[in-house]
Amino acid sequence: MPSQGEDSAVDPPDDAEEDLLTSSPLKRIIPSVSGHNRQEVAGSVYHHFAYEVDNATMWELLKLSDEKSKLEKVFGKPPSFVNRVSKMSMPLPTKYCIYLNEISQMVRKRIRKLKVPYIKFVDTPYRPPKDHPTGTMNEPDLIALKFQEEDHEIPEDVFWSAVETTGEIKSAGDTVVGAFTKARSYVGYLLQARPDRTTALGIYTEEKGFKLILHNCFGSFGTKLLVWGNQPNILLLCAWVWCLYHPITMTVDPTITRTVVWPTKGAATYDPPTFDVKTPGEVFPGCSVLTAGAHFGRRTIVLNTQTPGTVIKEQYVDPGRRYEEGQILHKIHREGDFPGVVRVGWYGPVKDIIVKNNKSVKVEATPEHSMHEDVSEKVKMRLILKDTAFPLLDAETPLDVLIAIYDLLEVTRFLYAKYQILHRDISDGNVCLRKELVNDDDSFNKTLGDMCLASHMLQQQFGLSGVGRLATKLLLIDFDVSEDQGQKAGKRRPKPRTGAPLFMAGLLRTKQRKTGTYILPGMPELHGDAATAYKKCVLSRLDEFPQVKEELVKNTEKKMLDEHRHKLRYDAESAFWLLLYWVVLACPAEKKIDDYPIPETFWRNLTDSKDGEDYRSSCLERLANKAIVSDYDSLECLIKLMADHLVGDYDASQDQYRKHDAFLHEAFQRIILNFLFENYSAPFMTLKKGLINRKVEKKEAMRPPLSRASVDANRNSRSRSRSQSMSSTGTRRTQSELGAPLEMDIDTNIRGRARATGKHARDKEGDDLHDGNYKPSISTGHTLAIMLTKSTLCSQKRRRCGG
Repeated sequence: MPSQGEDSAVDPPDDAEEDLLTSSPLKRIIPSVSGHNRQEVAGSVYHHFAYEVDNATMWELLKLSDEKSKLEKVFGKPPSFVNRVSKMSMPLPTKYCIYLNEISQMVRKRIRKLKVPYIKFVDTPYRPPKDHPTGTMNEPDLIALKFQEEDHEIPEDVFWSAVETTGEIKSAGDTVVGAFTKARSYVGYLLQARPDRTTALGIYTEEKGFKLILHNCFGSFGTKLLVWGNQPNILLLCAWVWCLYHPITMTVDPTITRTVVWPTKGAATYDPPTFDVKTPGEVFPGCSVLTAGAHFGRRTIVLNTQTPGTVIKEQYVDPGRRYEEGQILHKIHREGDFPGVVRVGWYGPVKDIIVKNNKSVKVEATPEHSMHEDVSEKVKMRLILKDTAFPLLDAETPLDVLIAIYDLLEVTRFLYAKYQILHRDISDGNVCLRKELVNDDDSFNKTLGDMCLASHMLQQQFGLSGVGRLATKLLLIDFDVSEDQGQKAGKRRPKPRTGAPLFMAGLLRTKQRKTGTYILPGMPELHGDAATAYKKCVLSRLDEFPQVKEELVKNTEKKMLDEHRHKLRYDAESAFWLLLYWVVLACPAEKKIDDYPIPETFWRNLTDSKDGEDYRSSCLERLANKAIVSDYDSLECLIKLMADHLVGDYDASQDQYRKHDAFLHEAFQRIILNFLFENYSAPFMTLKKGLINRKVEKKEAMRPPLSRASVDANRNSRSRSRSQSMSSTGTRRTQSELGAPLEMDIDTNIRGRARATGKHARDKEGDDLHDGNYKPSISTGHTLAIMLTKSTLCSQKRRRCGG
């Protein structure tokens, strides 16, 4: 059931004042980064969301400005920092951890309540927190934990979701900026593991002083360096610790209760914390964080529940946004289940169940940041989703992926044809597969006309029967930036640039049309069994999209014809880049992954996301040069045939059929269908890829994302202070026992120990985009037109590839 309430957004009436609505904004491009890699996230993202604030502003951010005078009296004269002679090579605890615990003890004594827990600061350079939802293996120098007993033993392994705050100690080899950015990023990682918090706190320390950090969806707010001997500075530090004991209303979600059960003395293992999530009329007990999105912006978190097939999605959104995910999903399924699209139960803003006026849980921006963000607050939204699946990148075989991409094209074109809904964020994190085929049943939408998915067309080839027209493993999720073009247009129109830059249509990346003289390919011809199946299942499309020939086009106009509207063909192009991404990352299971690195130049051109530039077209020329593992080389001609259709601008065509919204969908689907029918029994089509994605030749390039298996292996690993390949009995374990090996890049830490820098699922937030730093060596004029001439194939090869 949809949410009902005063803060629940509703579809605007046709005569509504459109200037009261907030459209999806045109944002700068954020680089594609391996978000579980702290170095990449901190280096590419944080400097755009890092704000320096004075002491007065930090008091305001902590919501303690009105209590300042009172708290100063409560704290009295706090203990002074003793600059003890201490080096990281000496035994722990560090002098900073000792002093923070002194402050914590003093603050606790000032709290006039019974059963006040104990907050203890712990040095953790050799046993970092584990079980982060992104699979990161980051190592904050210190953390704070909350115990009910003063003398509770610190467990050997600590879960991220049990941490109260994080800290970083500047080392001799660190720069101040580098160490402080590191400290900021750890707080962001902490917030990803704490869905019960809207805001998290952190600290940076060095010989001269300390900096306090407050992190939320708007940014990372840090003080200037506060010297240890200054009384006002220490009082602010006491207030910061006070907030660890007394999380203010604005920093917590009162509808989520965390349960931490610490291990008993001598226990070898214990379970990670869980979260009880309350929604109107229902409580979901024992939830755990399944995935986490970016550190800023929408800050999407998905929680796994104990109800089979049900997950909870939460994120922070502009309360005045025009398109709301729950409403769009409700519209998609209101006439019956729409195949391949995630279903929604309850949805709506999260209410503050403690405050009597029942307002939404929200995060407010500081005055200066609200000007930068163009929004003064964000509301926490929650959706109960009734389907689960695994990411498409974890699909095992080319056959699985090609069927899924065909179905993805079919689903997105019918969402638009039936409901005028565009997804606008086709990417690796939003296209998933179920383990089993979901066949037609009475719950399916009966008004979808000739919609037909690949498994139905191919059932005879696979020796199956009874596979319905709408049967699919596909599950399309994350409609939070989707657009309902069925709503009446007004003064504020949705902008097109939304989603992950790596998968974004080229025209949106460059913000201009493709100029010059080029050839637009004709509609691909169907062959043999593919043609027979197509005529049997979707005969009308052969008339709707006749066999148009090549067209020579000359375009001199760079300006986009309608820069304020996303087009259906943009989602089709995103599907192409997603297919290419899977093919590039795939390495057969029996191969040693280190022997098949991805060429660095190719990878940089594919993943670089400098605003206004698009170098992905140039990388297609190198597909035959180790960009694809040789076992999957047969997919190269399929990729090139599809890429031919991305050469030019369909708006420059004089052909009425090419200007049809679904022309590119139709062309791609025919190419894929030819390939499926001609190669379905070929050995490479069912050759399973390994659990781990390929790596890049040089580590300076953006790391590929972790596979789900690698994330799970990292989450379940023990502290790296022990051998990762040893069992609890001390015997060495085999790789088959361990599953996917831990993925990390080892560098030498300035403290003389090996440091593992992990990698987590790529940040992909359409809300917060910015420029990249890398400038590829390919000129901006190097477009797909070059690739067109190089990918000319003989007629026999085209037929074999489905052309």
